[in-house]
Amino acid sequence: MMRTGLAVLVCIAFGSGLAPAQATSAAARYLVSQQVAKLCPKGGQFKPDGIMERDLTGDGKADLILNLAELSCRGDPKGLNDECGAAHCPVLFFVRQGDLLVLKDEIASIGARIGPGRIPRITLVSFEYKEHTVRWDGSSFR
Repeated sequence: MMRTGLAVLVCIAFGSGLAPAQATSAAARYLVSQQVAKLCPKGGQFKPDGIMERDLTGDGKADLILNLAELSCRGDPKGLNDECGAAHCPVLFFVRQGDLLVLKDEIASIGARIGPGRIPRITLVSFEYKEHTVRWDGSSFR
């Protein structure tokens, strides 16, 4: 009986498309669920590397990166979502403004990796497999 209850809780937690360990704020959890609902009609979930909540602007508040390449949709033979092309997917950059996370940039990439530092460089990979970095400049990621 206890096993069944635990299995149901695990299915509910993972079936929602949320990754609580990566999306810790209410605003981040909301945006994650919004992307899953928008892109995966039958449901889906982000892999852990797809949700990065960390200060990107140096203001001490956690911002958010969603790498749509790490969003798997149920019902798709390859588990992909419609936003991804043959060689890249959008990476969404949200900046904290009060209690909200506001979309500031969307950059096509094969992946995203956040470096160290107060205002970190974010490494992206172009469809030509060339790495380049972007960083918050006060108004956008360049």
